[in-house]
Amino acid sequence: MTTGVLFAVSYFIFGFSYEFLISIIVVSFMVIVIVSDINYLIIPDEVTLFFSILVLVVKLIIEGIRPAFLALFSGAFLFLLMYLIMRLGNFLLKKESLGGGDVKLMFFVGITIGPLLGAFSIFLSSIIALPLSLIVLIKNKDNVIPFGPFILIATFALILFEVDPISILGLFN
Repeated sequence: MTTGVLFAVSYFIFGFSYEFLISIIVVSFMVIVIVSDINYLIIPDEVTLFFSILVLVVKLIIEGIRPAFLALFSGAFLFLLMYLIMRLGNFLLKKESLGGGDVKLMFFVGITIGPLLGAFSIFLSSIIALPLSLIVLIKNKDNVIPFGPFILIATFALILFEVDPISILGLFN
C-alpha cells in the first residue's frame, strides 16, 4: 500500500515525465531497502546493482550518453566519499560504523541525483536518523541502526521537493 501511495504522490507532483520515472525507481528501491535493512541489516548488492543499472539506462535513453557517463562519475564520487566516512567512523569508534551496503547505496544515490545533492543527502539522512538513534541509544545498548533507509528517504525527499544544487549552495552564502 505504501508503495502505491508513494507512486501516486510522485505522479501527482511530476505527471508522466522523466522525473516521475526516476521517482518511482527510487520508491521501489527504497521499499526493498527499508524491509531488507530493518529486518536483516543487509542491502543486497544485486538489488543495488539492478536499480543502479536501471537509472543509468533511463538516463542514457532520455538524456543521452554524456549525462549517463557523468552520472557514473557522480556515483563513483559518492561511493568514495561514503567509504571515507565509513573508514573515519571505524577509526574513531573502533568498531564498524557503517555497513558496506550503505557505501554501495551511495553509488545509486550519486547516479540518481548527482554529487552535490548526494552529499547533501548524507547530511539530511543523518538529521532524519538522529531522533531514532537517540531513542535506540537510551532504550538499549546495542546501538545497531540500519542507515540505508534514511539515505533513501532523504534522497526521495530531495527528489520529491525538487531541490536543486543551486538552492543547496545558497544555504552556505
